[in-house]
Amino acid sequence: MAGFASLWQKLFFSKIALAVEVILLVVLGISFVQSLTTQRDISKEIAALQQEFTELTEQQDILKSKQFLASSDAFVEVQAKEKLNLRKEGEEVIVLVDPEVSTEEIAIPQPIDDIPTISGARKWWLYFFGS
Repeated sequence: MAGFASLWQKLFFSKIALAVEVILLVVLGISFVQSLTTQRDISKEIAALQQEFTELTEQQDILKSKQFLASSDAFVEVQAKEKLNLRKEGEEVIVLVDPEVSTEEIAIPQPIDDIPTISGARKWWLYFFGS
């Protein structure tokens, strides 16, 4: 038993063994610190991606509600009246004139049936090359 203890001391407490043990301890310590750093970076990236996912799902919900609203007939009709100055057949449009605005600047609404139909190719030709 005493021989085993002295062999043990010779193996683990010799200068070469201690140097190897210290080097091994340093390598393991560096590896441990690197793994902790990597784990922290991955956790941060996961949190950022979850935040981005939440923002994108909220944005998707908003866009879906806007798409649903825009697909309704009432919305299309209101937009045609307000932005394109169109009116339904049989409707009368009343335009309130601001005294500071000249009558030449006011667009008179056209009935939908009076708008000439032009092919898509002709529209592009007019767009790029004029009349």
